[in-house]
Amino acid sequence: MPARLPDGRPNFQLPFRCGQHWRATTYPGHNPEQGKIDWFYEDGTTRGQDVLASAPGVVDHISPNSGLIELDHGGGWYSVYIHMPTFTVSEGQKVTQGQKIGEVGSVNTGVAHLHYEQLFDENGDGRGSTPSEIQIPLIIQGKKYALTEATDDVVVTSTNNCG
Repeated sequence: MPARLPDGRPNFQLPFRCGQHWRATTYPGHNPEQGKIDWFYEDGTTRGQDVLASAPGVVDHISPNSGLIELDHGGGWYSVYIHMPTFTVSEGQKVTQGQKIGEVGSVNTGVAHLHYEQLFDENGDGRGSTPSEIQIPLIIQGKKYALTEATDDVVVTSTNNCG
């Protein structure tokens, strides 16, 4: 069983390589903007950077048309990664925290970045798929993030798979 926080969610890590610096942003219309975070690499080119599983789980859904992977972390918890042109996993596959699942790209958007969400399946349909299920704040590496348009961008250093 993966490490869990007191509210039951997995101990989600930033979905990037250990030591990398990533800027978190959002914008009005992201709906809800506080729960949908876009990540940009601070140390170089964003496009092509590895995307890692933020917690262990199972690949629940892949949509190549939107560059989306949804991971099921058990206990009703999911994470969603969007805009990836490349996937290194398949549906039904078990993944470990820190395992590469794809690469950052710009599928259905003009700017390369990773769109990331954490969801909790409140309605019990077996998917974290409705807007009300998007978790606010996100908790990444034990810290809460609830960005708004007025919030300054935040730069986070990944501790994923540093062990």
